[in-house]
Amino acid sequence: MTKKKKKKLKGNKLSTRQLQSELLKFFRYHSKKQFNPRQIIKKLKIDNNKDSVQYALDQLAESGALIRVDDYLYRINAAQLPAQSGDQGDRKTYQGKVDMTRSGDAYILVDDLEHDVHVSAKYVNGALHGDLVDLRTWRPRGRHKLEGEVIRVVERARSSFLGTLQRFARHAVVVTDSAVPIEIRVANKDIRDAQHDDKVVVTITEWEHPRYKQPVGEITAVLGAAGSHDIEMKSILIKNGFDLEFPAAVIEETKH
Repeated sequence: MTKKKKKKLKGNKLSTRQLQSELLKFFRYHSKKQFNPRQIIKKLKIDNNKDSVQYALDQLAESGALIRVDDYLYRINAAQLPAQSGDQGDRKTYQGKVDMTRSGDAYILVDDLEHDVHVSAKYVNGALHGDLVDLRTWRPRGRHKLEGEVIRVVERARSSFLGTLQRFARHAVVVTDSAVPIEIRVANKDIRDAQHDDKVVVTITEWEHPRYKQPVGEITAVLGAAGSHDIEMKSILIKNGFDLEFPAAVIEETKH
C-alpha cells in the first residue's frame, strides 16, 4: 500500500488571503503550540518572506483568530477552535480565578456563574492557582455543569515561588514546593551562590520563552540545603505565613 504524500506548499508564494488561510489551518492543527514567522516558513515550506508572514500573523491577531504571545510569537485563540464532538451549544467566554487541585485539574471561580467551571489538566494551559484567567466554556452532552479551557492568563497571582534547586552543566531548574509542582529554568549566572538541592526562592522573569518549555526565572534568595529540620521549618513558615513577594533581605532574616 503506497503512502499518500503530504501536500507541500514549496515553490508557492501565497497571497495575503491564501497565507492567512494556511496559517489558520496550521495553527488549528497545532492548537497547543506557538510559533514565530521563521518557524512557520520552515514548517509550511513556503516562499513568502518573513515580513509578509509577520504581516499576516498581525492581521490574524488583530481579528482575534490568533493570540500574540510575544513580539514575534503566536498561538491559536482557543475560542476559535471548533466544538468538541458531543458538545452542545451554549459556548461562551468568562473570566475567573483558578482553584487548582492536586490532580492538575482546576476549577474556575466565575462571579456570574452559579457553579465553578471544571477545567481538565490538559486545558489548563499554564495557569496556576489564584491566577485570573479568560476561559471558554461548553456544556458536554447529558451534563448539567459546564466544562472549560483556559485561553489566556490575564493576571498572575504570584511571580515568586519556594522550591528546590537542581543544577545541571549549562543551567539549573527549580522544582516548586506546590500542590502541582512546576519547573522553572534558571541560567547559571542567575543562581547566586545556591548549590544543588538547596531550598531557594525563585522569581519568574519570563512566563513563556520561545526556546524553552518552562518559565524562566532567577534566584532571589537562598535558604540552604534541603532536608535539614531547620530549613524545612523555615520553608513551611514562608509558604504559610509570608507573602513571597517581599525583598530578599526579609527572607534572609528567617535564617537567623
